[in-house]
Amino acid sequence: MDLDSSFIGPFTGYIRASSDENQRILRSAMIVVDSNILLSLYRVTPDARQDMVAALSAVRDRLWVPHQVALEFHTGRVSAAKDQAEFFDATRKSIESIKKQSLEKVAEFSNRLAIEEEEKGALDQLLNEAFGYVTTKLQEYESRFDLSIKKVMDDDPVLRSLATLLDGRVGEPLDREAQEVALREAQRRAEEEIPPGYRDRGKASNPHGDYLLWEQTLLEAEKRRMPVLFVSNYGKDDWVNRKFNFKIGPRVELVEEMKTRAGGSFQIMTFAVFLEAVKKFLMTSVRSETVSQARMLDPQIWQASSKRSMVISAGFADWFKESKLASIRRNAQLLEAVLQRLEDEESIEDLDLREELQEKLQRHQMMVEANSELLAEFENAVQGASQFNGDLQLPPISESLRSSIRSGREIIAREESFKKKYGPFRGQDSIRQTRSSEETEQE
Repeated sequence: MDLDSSFIGPFTGYIRASSDENQRILRSAMIVVDSNILLSLYRVTPDARQDMVAALSAVRDRLWVPHQVALEFHTGRVSAAKDQAEFFDATRKSIESIKKQSLEKVAEFSNRLAIEEEEKGALDQLLNEAFGYVTTKLQEYESRFDLSIKKVMDDDPVLRSLATLLDGRVGEPLDREAQEVALREAQRRAEEEIPPGYRDRGKASNPHGDYLLWEQTLLEAEKRRMPVLFVSNYGKDDWVNRKFNFKIGPRVELVEEMKTRAGGSFQIMTFAVFLEAVKKFLMTSVRSETVSQARMLDPQIWQASSKRSMVISAGFADWFKESKLASIRRNAQLLEAVLQRLEDEESIEDLDLREELQEKLQRHQMMVEANSELLAEFENAVQGASQFNGDLQLPPISESLRSSIRSGREIIAREESFKKKYGPFRGQDSIRQTRSSEETEQE
């Protein structure tokens, strides 16, 4: 397609990029990587991670990361590893729970039909063998992932790789005056629903992150006077133009703003498309399994395959917020106490004691960060919740938050004080699975 045509050029925001256009922009553009791409390196196998870093290295001479992206990566990397670990744990617990329920149903069935004990035992054996096989296979798949929270905290291989890859490729933060101007502009654009980032206006934390990323990218593009390729897995409609749920390309407003301010074109690629393009056009080795894993990192795909929300009572929402705030305050106080002890006893000669204090320091710091992130996500979910029989139906949430809510429900079930302060607790707070058939099944 002739993009220089006067009939095509001014309207590229309405036309999906062709293979030739992808090749051209991959070879000529400043390539900007979003934080969700960098954080996805914690959610893939070591082989896939190696391929992904190699693909980014193939365009390193034009690779650039806005300061906002680097900030979001550093604040979110431990949580990314934690979410993956908790997903494995939650899967094991779910399988074990289903196994227990299956054995109970077989026992009920056997008793109702007066099945002989030997035959019942044979049924139980078949179930145990089947679940044993599934559990073994799941453990095999899990073993392909090499990152634990401890490993990320102690010696993070992702951080080491990115430290080399992105050295000298990270933008500077906006100065104080420019930051204040940008935040005011972000607020105005959010209120008027001007892209990007207005979909985040209700977030409790970092509501203007997308706009800061965009403004920093525009400033860098103005200096370089070259087209921009933004590699991101977020397909929100304040970034992407959609027709009938198909991604056409970036929002027209973003294309026009880039053209006006920096004089170049603007394109968005998902990580999977970027990997395929690097493999095809730059002759870089990328395994098909790597592309498959990258494709599953697209939120639209994994939410469609496992789109789960939770229904909670309003009383539970209040309790959950209070419990997280209390945990944050408690760990912050403990953190301060350990810091004070380390300062007061700088000359501690007992190496075991010093190591123990350092571990406590790290543990309390991690608890403060983890609970702060869970609380922020929960507040966003409550704000975006819909009414469901008088309760709150939360939008899709992370496995970490689902697990934390489940734990809270178990605690509340044992606490009579909850009923006195907040009213009756609905023990049927449930996770609901939205299936492709549009049927809803209570978990």
